[in-house]
Amino acid sequence: GERADARSSLRVDDVDIG
Repeated sequence: GERADARSSLRVDDVDIG
């Protein structure tokens, strides 16, 4: 539900940054 940011790298909901 949240957009993947540098701060939310641990809680990736919608986007998978790695």
